[in-house]
Amino acid sequence: MTNIIWGPMIVLYSFITGLVLGSYIISIAPTLFKMRNLEGISTFSMVTAWGFLLASPIPLVLELGSPLRAPNIYLYPTPSSVMALFGYIWIIFVLLLTTQIIIHSRYRDAAWFQRASTGISAIGLVISLIFGGYFGFIIGSMKAREVWSSTITPITTILSGITAGAALVALLAIITLRKDGLRKDALNSLGKLTLYFLAIYLVFTLIELSTTAYAETLTWTRLSILLIGYLALSFIGVQYILGGLIPIFMLATEKVRTSTIGSIVAFILILAGVYSYKWNLIIGGQQIVEVSPQLYSLLNFMPTQTEILATVGILSLSLFLYVLGLTIFPIPEFKSKR
Repeated sequence: MTNIIWGPMIVLYSFITGLVLGSYIISIAPTLFKMRNLEGISTFSMVTAWGFLLASPIPLVLELGSPLRAPNIYLYPTPSSVMALFGYIWIIFVLLLTTQIIIHSRYRDAAWFQRASTGISAIGLVISLIFGGYFGFIIGSMKAREVWSSTITPITTILSGITAGAALVALLAIITLRKDGLRKDALNSLGKLTLYFLAIYLVFTLIELSTTAYAETLTWTRLSILLIGYLALSFIGVQYILGGLIPIFMLATEKVRTSTIGSIVAFILILAGVYSYKWNLIIGGQQIVEVSPQLYSLLNFMPTQTEILATVGILSLSLFLYVLGLTIFPIPEFKSKR
């Protein structure tokens, strides 16, 4: 028996929503943050976000005891429910992003679009931040579970999502656009941006851990057993070394950032590191159960074969929807030349 309530599907859900957030921010960076080097992959980034956005509710539906009741959040709206907020934000985001892709791909050189694009991007930024960060807010506000209760958790959730999304866009751009005009300066800028996000995200996670450790509370006693003991390989090995320090050293050099093989390796490691962070946060946060005051037990957990296959299947579906988006939407990037 296990008391793990939120399993691998919730981890995957949190991971995919982060990918959507990061991909979307890269798409609006040229307009909102004046990063002109990324204009060549703007529409492409939107389509990447669109594909993963469409697949994002599936892990939640599979986690429900009665999946057929999922449409009830629309049939019987409950605006006060934080959990139901995802359904409302998701449908708004899908409509906005689909419209934005169509307009951006067809009319991005029109004068009226140039004037309106900043406002549209700003609205999309707010929606994407809510979409990618609200689950971190739910976890961070759970006072009953001390290992989750932290004001920094929503911030690290957003930062990890932006980092993973930037890495995903860069990885798919290398694979998809390399022969169709992915310029080296765009790849270099994307690598730099991912490097900065990665460094900031790691700093915030370390601040959160060091603050808890310095306070020497019971929470740190529990966390230390998990992170230094049971989850040491996932936490230290994958999250911080393979998915953190190694990509930072790799992306710190322009030679790696503009190299196909070097960039691919670095971005894959970042994605693995962020997924490990989500796993350590969500699954790890449930593995310590208080038996009595200052006495707790550690739950073992291994995903089932069905959960592993479902994770692989949903990620594959996300990639399929991404390819479908490249097919049905006119992508100006494919018409560009090096």
